[in-house]
Parts: sequence; C-alpha cells; structure tokens
Amino acid sequence: MTMNSINPRGRHLREFLDQKAAIMADLETGHSLKQVWGSLCDQNLFSGSYRLFCSYATRYREAVMYAKVQTSANGNDSKLSAAVGGSNLSEDKTAGESNMSEVKKTVHIVVQGKGGVGKSVISGFVTQYQLSKGNEVLPIDTDPVNATLAGYKAFNTYRVDLLDDTTNEINPRNFDGMMEKIFESEAQDIVIDNGASSFVPLVNYLKSNDVISLLRDSGIKVVLHTVVTAGQAQKDTLTGFSMLAEKFREQDAKFIVWINEFWGKIEEQGKTFTDMKVFDRNKDVITAVITVPRLQENTFGEDLSRMLKAQMTFDEAIQSDQFQIMEKQRIKTIKNKMFQGMAVALG
Repeated sequence: MTMNSINPRGRHLREFLDQKAAIMADLETGHSLKQVWGSLCDQNLFSGSYRLFCSYATRYREAVMYAKVQTSANGNDSKLSAAVGGSNLSEDKTAGESNMSEVKKTVHIVVQGKGGVGKSVISGFVTQYQLSKGNEVLPIDTDPVNATLAGYKAFNTYRVDLLDDTTNEINPRNFDGMMEKIFESEAQDIVIDNGASSFVPLVNYLKSNDVISLLRDSGIKVVLHTVVTAGQAQKDTLTGFSMLAEKFREQDAKFIVWINEFWGKIEEQGKTFTDMKVFDRNKDVITAVITVPRLQENTFGEDLSRMLKAQMTFDEAIQSDQFQIMEKQRIKTIKNKMFQGMAVALG
C-alpha cells in the first residue's frame, strides 16, 4: 500500500509520530512549536496543517511537561514559554486553536466482545442524555456490519470505514482517522459505538497505541462503558468485562458497567453482580453500575422495542404520531428513569 492510498488523516498522524524524536529534540533546544512546524514543512517532513500539528495533544503535553521540569530545575521561566510557543502563547495560535488546558471533552467508548447485548442501545442512551444537557455530542459508529448508531437521523453520526477496499477485511489503521476526529472535534462528548466484529481490532488498537493514556494526558476524559447481560451471554459478558478491566488497568481506565436485564436478572449462585468475585476483583476501576431493568413485555417493553426498531430517540417517539398517548407516557417514564441513572453516573 502506498503512502498516498492511506486516508490523509492517518497519514498525517503517522508522519507526526515518525518525526517525534526530531520534534522533541527541537523543543528541548528551546524552539517554539511554530518554529518546529516551519522546519518540518521546509524539509517536507509533514504534510498536515499547523492546526493538525497542534492538535496532536500528547506531543504538546510532553513538550509542556518537559519545559516545566526544566523550569523547576533551572529556575528559568523563559524556557517554559519558549518551549510551548514563545512568551505569549497566543502569538503562535491560528484561528480555531486553543490551549490544551482549555480542552474539555469526554470520550465514551461502548465496548463488549459479545454481540447483541445492547451496546448500540446504550450508545444511543448516552448520546441522548448528553444532548439533553445541552452538550454538543459527536457519535461515532465503528461497526462495519451493523451501523445501528449511524441509523439515527437525529444524530450526526461519524461512521468509521474499517473495511479495506482490497481485502474487505478490517484495517485497524483506519482508526487513526477516528483519533484525529476526536482531537479536532469541538464536541463536549464523543460517544463511540463499537460492534462485536470490530471488538478485537479496537481493543488491540487502544492497547497497542496506549490511546487511553494519550487522551487522558491530553486533558480528555475517557469512560469505558461495557455491558453485562443475563441468559446465555452472561458468562461471556462477565468474562469480557474482566478481560477489559485487566487489559486497561495499567492505563488507569475507568468503567461504567451496564447491567442489561432484558433476558432476566444477572445472578451467579444467588449473587448479584456487585456481590460477585468479578466485581470485587475489579471494583477499583468501576466508577458506576447502571441497570437497564427488564420491562413489562406487553407495555413498556413493546413500546421501547418499537422505538428502537424505528431508530427514534425518546423525544422523537414522544412527539411522533406513531405512538398513542399512553405509549408516549410509558416511553417518557423509561427516559426519565434512564436519565436519572446516567445523571448519577455521568453527572
């Protein structure tokens, strides 16, 4: 595959990472970001924009951290301002850029290896809850097979095209474009819905590229949402959560566990989830547990099922003439209960 055949955002990120040593060396000698950018362009080493260059927040963070260490060691305040872009940082900014300290966003990653357990439903709930707070939200759908979140007309969903045109197989490098989208987005909340077929590639990508640490060190909060459900999938979803917790513990990942009772109560030898060994072993990484209760099948359950099948939001269903008065009332009741639970867990 040639350099030109790769999507531009992924190419820019890789170019940047390839030049990391040179960039850090220049910063350590006191060059500003603007000077380093100019040097890269003069040498034709980086084809992205200056805005993209600055948006690779972890590099910027490293520069600032390095400068602070040098400032503390040498008592030289000028070195700090030189390393991050001159005595007045705003002089080196272009339209649309901001200091990393001003970045305030949360990335919600909904992930579970078992298919059909409600990941897309939860992604939709989180998206709607954040929108109800007046937040700007960017939903991202990474499922190459069933792009459920992308099917909601009410959401301006960004779909990640993971399939390689030649092999028709998932190309993990295509996640690079998703990462650039996250850094560039002005949204306060970014919700990533990941399908079962892309579970392994996404988890490997997050792990091997140390993505959670990258985002956190860039001032971006990361919340991993995972699902535990009853029935035949209970063992698989419990194992999936345990694996995720162990894999990302060293990156100080934080989880919200969603208990989906659609197929019944989650129990093991008479113990509920919070009494199980898997919870006790991983309670240090769990920030909240949210229950999606089993609904009365002929009323609440049927209304919610129709709403989800039509890919409507709560508000769309409540305002739609496809639902009768009492059906709308039940949907409103479900919405209120779910949003109350998310308010406690998410703030």
